Amino acid sequence: MKFIKIYFITNNRFSVFRITYVRYYRLTNKQHLQEIKELRSKAKYTIGKVTRQGNMKGNYAVLEYKINGKKHTTKQDCGTNDIEEGEYFKIMYDSTDIYNCYVLFEEPIFLNTEYVSTYCGKIIYVQDGYSVRIEFYVNNTRYTRSQNIYPDDTFFKLGRMYNVRYKVSNPNIAIIDRVSCD
Repeated sequence: MKFIKIYFITNNRFSVFRITYVRYYRLTNKQHLQEIKELRSKAKYTIGKVTRQGNMKGNYAVLEYKINGKKHTTKQDCGTNDIEEGEYFKIMYDSTDIYNCYVLFEEPIFLNTEYVSTYCGKIIYVQDGYSVRIEFYVNNTRYTRSQNIYPDDTFFKLGRMYNVRYKVSNPNIAIIDRVSCD
């Protein structure tokens, strides 16, 4: 994440604003892995909650998270339109510059307080190094869910069955587990 300073003149005084460049396009596999590797060397982690999502030059999500009790917000490219408000993701941030953060959309999580259930679902689409899509059924209703994967991830196979944990109150919020059920 890069920053620029913009100076505004108001009543003959300078005001400084810090603006974060937002990633609107998914990085190439090599760039993605390199950025994560560099940040991991001095990273700390927290949990972020999706407060808004949309599509403008790519899919994005806005997440709120806390570091040292202070609330922060970030807007980042999420690579899929399957992101739901109220979802949680792991956020990696630079321990020396907390504004340098990266949402790990490849690592969705449920909080311990959320009521979830598990079902077996079938992988219906695999885009190696990018995402997988699974279909599963809850009370005879079909759901599909995409999940980002790391560029070097080749675990998921088309047509295979995997466990899916979903939020009982909203099955659109689901996590594809790395556990085969076929």
